[in-house]
Amino acid sequence: MKTFSKLFSKLIVFVISLLIPVSPLLMSLLFWKKKFILEYGNSVKKMRIHLEAISQGPVRHFLEDVFLQNKNIPVQIQGSCVQCGNCCLEKKCFFLEPLGEDKFQCGIYDSTWRRFSNCNSYPLHAEDIERYNCPSFSVVPVRVKIHAPSLNNGPPIPLQNRSTARTTK
Repeated sequence: MKTFSKLFSKLIVFVISLLIPVSPLLMSLLFWKKKFILEYGNSVKKMRIHLEAISQGPVRHFLEDVFLQNKNIPVQIQGSCVQCGNCCLEKKCFFLEPLGEDKFQCGIYDSTWRRFSNCNSYPLHAEDIERYNCPSFSVVPVRVKIHAPSLNNGPPIPLQNRSTARTTK
């Protein structure tokens, strides 16, 4: 499956690279934002940067973890977005818009199309948080109780209570 997703992600990146000259028009139609056409040169430049960033792993991540719904997901992730822009392809996303002093927002956040992207699932697991050096999300560690084997066929006693719970005869 990994080989398939790796090859398919390279194909997707290649096809997108062929569409870069018309990408401002496509994005304007898809997201109803005429600025992509009005700022054609800047849009093409940003799309090239975006393409380079997604070719570094996010396309494969989408195919393996989001589209194919990988089950290697932690029980809980805590935190909330601080609008740092790190998760937006390390501030290289085509749709990222600056708000001012190190704050950013997604230009297509309210779009229906966003639901079909990596963005809608971020952060999915610890690798996402590490990949983008996220300052505000973290994985809640799973607490596992370890039990010692029973010494007298009784119920298992947790290891942390083992030394005080039973006395030897």
